[in-house]
Amino acid sequence: MARLVLAGCAWVLLACGALAQGQAPALSGPARIFSTDAIIVGDNVVAFRLWGVDAPEPGQTCWIDEQEWDCFGGALDKLEELITGKLVTCSLRQDSNRTRRGKIYAVCLNADRVDLALAMVEAGWALAVVDQTKDYVPAEEAAEKAGIGMWRGSFEEPWVFLDQLRGGN
Repeated sequence: MARLVLAGCAWVLLACGALAQGQAPALSGPARIFSTDAIIVGDNVVAFRLWGVDAPEPGQTCWIDEQEWDCFGGALDKLEELITGKLVTCSLRQDSNRTRRGKIYAVCLNADRVDLALAMVEAGWALAVVDQTKDYVPAEEAAEKAGIGMWRGSFEEPWVFLDQLRGGN
């Protein structure tokens, strides 16, 4: 186990060096879910946050006609569908937002060349994070218009939910 942790840390250090030099290092392998917007690839011990999106958090609920429903579970199911049985390749992205420091962001594609973040937004299970990229805004608008995923009802944006959990205003 210690060897895996050291290997993961070494990979992250190499990746950070490559990012500093303007390169986008990539890692491929089978993936497993860390959260609704984060995966672990191969034997890595570090979770990659999907670049440009935020998805429902553990304990977060949404509402349809004032009835609570588990939008976190829906988002997990969609991400599981996108990665199960497929190799995933993640290319790191550097986030300049200091409040998110310490998180590792990546654009991740499955073996079918599907951008996981885009697919989550298209299905209505993630929201665009526009200070990282505006690429996913059209997909979010289409999901909202179609009333799919979280857009079937009402919800708090995941970043608002987390801020409230942390005691923010």
